[in-house]
Amino acid sequence: MLIGTDPATFLDNEPDLAGQVLEWADVRRRTDRFKARHRAEPFVRVLEARHNDVWRLQARRLLGASEHIAAGHPKVCRLAAILVTGGLASADDIANLDDPPAMTRAQIQSTLLGDSDARRTSHNEQALIICDTCTLMYPLPPSGEPVAGRCNHCGGDLLDGQERASIPTPAQRLHSIESRLRQMEVQCGRSTVR
Repeated sequence: MLIGTDPATFLDNEPDLAGQVLEWADVRRRTDRFKARHRAEPFVRVLEARHNDVWRLQARRLLGASEHIAAGHPKVCRLAAILVTGGLASADDIANLDDPPAMTRAQIQSTLLGDSDARRTSHNEQALIICDTCTLMYPLPPSGEPVAGRCNHCGGDLLDGQERASIPTPAQRLHSIESRLRQMEVQCGRSTVR
């Protein structure tokens, strides 16, 4: 996201910055990390500023996706999990906000655990695994079958259901993103977050 996905375009569009990065990469192999860090300072400031600009755009886009947030779709949770750490989402993750969500989180959860109230109440947290990103609960497979390592809906890691309390909720992540965005925009002298 910071330099794009096509190195040739980066070289063509920003030859000075690309040259600095390439020169640093060459020097980095032949020098100690402290000298390399010092040599990187000029372009690191540029890339950090660019990172912050892209992060703010992505955070605004997520926070403005009220239909997706209301649906609680796992792909929105994935995007929030990326942004809450200060990371940048891929273009595909952002593009998930372009179309209305096909299902709500509640519908997906119901499908995973089954529609029967009796079945749902028979599951306890020892018989469930939970996604660390979207917090969807999955029933444990029958004894002897391997447990899937990733959530089918967001790609998050599946953990023991007893760890549920330690996993931040999507609402907590969104609140943290909103707070960080507000702080960054105050520092920049503009605020668009309500």
